[in-house]
Amino acid sequence: MALEQCLASFYVRRDLLDEVEFVVVDDGSDDAVTVSREEGVRLIRQPHGGASVARNAGIDVASGRFVWFFDADDCVDPDAFAALLSALRALPDDAELFHTGPMREVADNTNHLEPTGTTVQSSVAEILVPRSGCLDHTTYLISRTLLQCRPELRYPEGRSLLEDSLFVLRLLDAALVVYVNERLRPYLRKTSRHSVTAGSWSREQCRRWLPDIEAFFTAFAAFGVRHPDYQLKDLYNRYCYLYLRVLAVKGCPWTLLRDFRDRLREEGYRPATFKERLLQNTLVLALLSTSCRLLR
Repeated sequence: MALEQCLASFYVRRDLLDEVEFVVVDDGSDDAVTVSREEGVRLIRQPHGGASVARNAGIDVASGRFVWFFDADDCVDPDAFAALLSALRALPDDAELFHTGPMREVADNTNHLEPTGTTVQSSVAEILVPRSGCLDHTTYLISRTLLQCRPELRYPEGRSLLEDSLFVLRLLDAALVVYVNERLRPYLRKTSRHSVTAGSWSREQCRRWLPDIEAFFTAFAAFGVRHPDYQLKDLYNRYCYLYLRVLAVKGCPWTLLRDFRDRLREEGYRPATFKERLLQNTLVLALLSTSCRLLR
């Protein structure tokens, strides 16, 4: 079972587990989730409500100093995990957010940088640059005190896509004391064919999920308005191009793509590179989307 493999990656460093609380939320899964209380795992079972509902349930019962979110089919790098705990011990009491740098793919066996690295106090503006991981919720450890004091800092329920990035935007709006150690990279992601975003999408799936994607970009644009001193233009354009390309490759009908592109333009998307400008063209969008749909 994926969950057992996930927990086993932590248990490689059993000497550190007395510092860690595991909260497993079974969100009405079809699999029989079993965990050992002797291994310090707290299991919560609830009717299926979606990823956001499950994560919020975990927030409500967590008792550790920091909260870190994991998907059941991912795992941790044991050495980087040890270095992460060491870095957390050294943080001052007022630390609210800790950014670990981009996650890695499980299939990437190359040695990353020294997992010890250097922890530095940072600003939110310094984190938000066009690189992988800055809006990925798995790359943040969040002070439980911050989550308790700000009950609005929860995952948006009722959404299936980009709800985690919306949550990160809320965190970055709220956190005052942020620390970064980009050399740790303890989170290892497995690409799953069972993911909601895997494979091509039907027209109905596109219609169902486009509002979630649009909600993220609307929130991102509003975040930029609230923080005009942040250099967000390049990052915003990068995400706009990325999701236009993803939707086209998924075979999203070009009429929906056209409407999505127009909304992005209204909210400030200004393509800068040749590839971005090319993908803005209606004919290119239609050809790419249709080709991908026919080839799937």
